[in-house]
Amino acid sequence: MKFLQQWITPWQLARTGILGMNRRNSCYIQRYNPRNRYPIVDDKLKN
Repeated sequence: MKFLQQWITPWQLARTGILGMNRRNSCYIQRYNPRNRYPIVDDKLKN
């Protein structure tokens, strides 16, 4: 199946330095955003 050869596995992406969404959130987003500001950010009516 030639069309499957176009796809890259998550492990291959990780080896190249590309992060998954969960790792990105835990390593970068949460580190620089204080937890006490989450209600403001998550509230669609306040933004």
